[in-house]
Amino acid sequence: MLTNNRTKKFVDEFLNSFMPDRKEQADIYEIPQYGKETDEEFDSADKLIRYLELNVNTPHTIYWENLDNIEPRFANCFFTDDNNLIVGLGCNANDKTEDELLVKLMDFCGTSDGYITYEQPAPSNSGDFMNNVRRTNAQHKL
Repeated sequence: MLTNNRTKKFVDEFLNSFMPDRKEQADIYEIPQYGKETDEEFDSADKLIRYLELNVNTPHTIYWENLDNIEPRFANCFFTDDNNLIVGLGCNANDKTEDELLVKLMDFCGTSDGYITYEQPAPSNSGDFMNNVRRTNAQHKL
């Protein structure tokens, strides 16, 4: 789901709502992500998110794993290069579970536009996200 609420408070609320018992999937976070040289380095997602709040055009991806044996299995935050945030959830393929999580996530984000995808990289900005919403057959409206 796309939101313009690119804040640590929002990310914490998202994670606590969907995955209260979680583990970060990385030990170190570099800026730029996947760059040849590192300008900044952080040892926690919290520190990275604080940086991304201030550096609104810096893209980055953060993944968490659910430590409980329930759906969703993963949570994702994709900080876009246009001062937005895409939040996502990963689950085992099951149409009912996917649809339920999508509706809950759209409700949480206060949007009626969303889509389900499989193993597809997140868009880098809000325009690409909305293009994906329009293109996908899995578009949902609340």
